[in-house]
Amino acid sequence: MNVMTLKPFYPLQTVKTLTAIQLISMHLLIWRPDGDEDSKDPLFGPYISTLPRDFSSHPLTWIVCSKHLRQGCTGGKDALLQSLPPGISSQLECLYSRFLNDWCKVHSFMVWLSVSAGSSHSNLCADAVPRVS
Repeated sequence: MNVMTLKPFYPLQTVKTLTAIQLISMHLLIWRPDGDEDSKDPLFGPYISTLPRDFSSHPLTWIVCSKHLRQGCTGGKDALLQSLPPGISSQLECLYSRFLNDWCKVHSFMVWLSVSAGSSHSNLCADAVPRVS
């Protein structure tokens, strides 16, 4: 799965405006399987179904939970964020900033495209907050 294989499935404006990472991430989000089910993507479903579904051990998930969702993280993740070395914490802040930028751009296209109709999730466009687990 890459920009060239996804290009035929999205409007040209979307393909031209989104970066490769944003387009692929959007496609993965749209066709992300629910629970233990397989992805409903007719072309890449078997591949998407093999990808990880839980990112709760990743520091980016912790910072999204802490900052974006305006709630504390469970399992002592807030304490772990506070104990990161300054250099790592700075890099994580940069990653979080890029994540938010990508999320806002992808989400705006998802709403514009109204892609939720055929996706694995019927309420995708209504979700203003990314699912991080």
